[in-house]
Amino acid sequence: MKDSITLVLGILLVCLLCAPVMAASPNGDRMDELGQRAALTAMDQLKFNKGDPNVLVLTNAGRAVVNGQTTERAVSGITKVAGLQNGDNTLWQVNRANWKPLWFYFYNKDSGKALYLEPDEACYTKSPTDLAATSLPDTFSKAIVVTGDLEMMLADTEVGNATMKDLGDASSILPIANAWAHGAPYDLMSAAMLHNHICPGLLSGYLNVRYVGQVLPITDGASYVPISSPSTSCKEDMFPILWDLTPGKGGHTMAILTKEEQEALKEEYGSTPRGIFVRWDSTTNSGTGIVLGSVPQDASAPYTGPSWGEKPARVLDILETLDSPEMHVRTLKTFPVDAEMLADLKNPATNPYKVIRDLPRSAVLPNGDRMDELGQRAALTAMDRLKFNKGDPNVLVLTNAGRVMVNGQTTERAVSGITEVAGLQNGDNTLWQVNRAEWMPLWFYFHNKESGEVLYLEPDEACYTKSPADLAATSLPDTFSKAIVVTGDLEMMLADTGVGNATMKDLGDASSILPIANAWAHGAPYDLMSSVMLHNHFCPGVSSGYLLAKYVEQEMPITDGTSYVVISCPMWCKDDIFPILWDLTPGKGGHHIYSLSGEDEASLTEKYGTRPAGIFVRWDDRQKVGHALALGFEFDSTPWTGPSWGEKPMATIKMIENLGNAEKYVTVLEEFDVSEKMLADLKDPANSPYKVAGMI
Repeated sequence: MKDSITLVLGILLVCLLCAPVMAASPNGDRMDELGQRAALTAMDQLKFNKGDPNVLVLTNAGRAVVNGQTTERAVSGITKVAGLQNGDNTLWQVNRANWKPLWFYFYNKDSGKALYLEPDEACYTKSPTDLAATSLPDTFSKAIVVTGDLEMMLADTEVGNATMKDLGDASSILPIANAWAHGAPYDLMSAAMLHNHICPGLLSGYLNVRYVGQVLPITDGASYVPISSPSTSCKEDMFPILWDLTPGKGGHTMAILTKEEQEALKEEYGSTPRGIFVRWDSTTNSGTGIVLGSVPQDASAPYTGPSWGEKPARVLDILETLDSPEMHVRTLKTFPVDAEMLADLKNPATNPYKVIRDLPRSAVLPNGDRMDELGQRAALTAMDRLKFNKGDPNVLVLTNAGRVMVNGQTTERAVSGITEVAGLQNGDNTLWQVNRAEWMPLWFYFHNKESGEVLYLEPDEACYTKSPADLAATSLPDTFSKAIVVTGDLEMMLADTGVGNATMKDLGDASSILPIANAWAHGAPYDLMSSVMLHNHFCPGVSSGYLLAKYVEQEMPITDGTSYVVISCPMWCKDDIFPILWDLTPGKGGHHIYSLSGEDEASLTEKYGTRPAGIFVRWDDRQKVGHALALGFEFDSTPWTGPSWGEKPMATIKMIENLGNAEKYVTVLEEFDVSEKMLADLKDPANSPYKVAGMI
């Protein structure tokens, strides 16, 4: 094994040394090479072969931005050399703020060893010749091999202490790898990537979601509305991934109650409630609500190990019972919900438990190989219908595989099937997984930028249960209940509105995907695309968030020890940018989202001449001081004369063409220093942040 790896390293270095002399290589090529070097180093240090299913790599590649450039191609480099990929559940991109340093963390489940790598900053600017001459060890400023298996660390605390010391801040990644090694399912891992760590709090959200799915299963036309109360915690970051509920799209309400109110609830229900969940049917304008509570756990011996092991060990204990959420969660109350009650429950000024207090209680409500092949069949169908070859950089595939569930099973292996046949992958910016609620049907959307044609596919439901022999005997056309080829290029559609109208009619609900593909075709950058996957569609609203973020980064750049705090007021689609670019989520804090009264918004717009968009604080947690920009945002007001379906997508494309000119849309309303008390007042939902800032 060691000899073969040494041979591969030697061949790679010879090839690199023979490369022609030229100026700095394109960022994509450089990142691809750094990913390959990380993989080669890991294969040598951790002793594994290409595609080893017992090895996991975690990285913030694709999230981190280096010298103004995105870093996703490092993922392709890892896959190329080590064969690790997300569709096989062996590669995950961990959410981190985009200014954080690029890193890679490889974990070998068999040996319990882990390798943490950070590229040397000089490698970002070296010429190709100098980079080729750089040895593998000199590529990385940090290359730390540790024992990363939690059980081994707890069995020998000296080893564990050494691991925590050597990893330092990077030790927050360790629980993710251990949870993966103990069977954390793909959908939980997906949520952990947004949350950027795995903890008991996040798992409590997963248990809530699974329990609600059992006792209030989704029916046609229905969706979930969670009311997170009496308090918020890490559990809130489960809903964006599993239920497609984000602050920017609405549907998730957070009501924080006082300590006195929480004590009263505990006395009333016999335990502190875990939130209110409504299954809402928009076709009948009615729903069913439940109040969740915790199941009392048997008293266990207090934890006596090292402090660093307590939460990760608790995570591993909970993982063993994920399939039995009823062991942790119970129904305290069920009740019917009408439109008026739903509005009251979602009102942030209302205690939701008072809304339902007088309602009677009631009993608990009644209750990869196939996917890989379907992904391959989708890719083969697309390559035939859209006429492209494997790895074509002008072709994009969008899918909700890995987000949706089929017959209780996750669907991520369909992504591997697509990559295997069509060569499309996220690290090359040619494959994206669009967020959708887990009960939605599985689909694939291929877009050929050169021809302007698209193919939309949905598997026939019979293919989910056919025997392997029957599935093998099924023809490609019969694999899909929907296989729609249309003109998907927006400019072609607008040039011939008859063609455009036909496309919108044929795609139906799937037409919401069309703007994503067109934005990609017009050069939407990787970090913006990442945010759009969470938001699940492309629109001027989410683009405005990107422009606001880039303006703040330009005018108020991050320095050592600082981070951003966002007071989003008023709220709109822009708010789904900050979880990805700045790693700010409701579950972790740092992003505070409030509505703004029509009167206050009108007053601010009249005073400053533009619509308020929020207050952005650069906070120094060491000095307890900050600086703030209150920003306004002005959308293009040019009248639209084309078909209604083209207005927002074309506005989005125009904004993409102006991503380097954020000042065209963004205005500074006020600029001011922030004290610790002012920050607390700005974050207090009982206050108007603009009144705290003296703007109204």
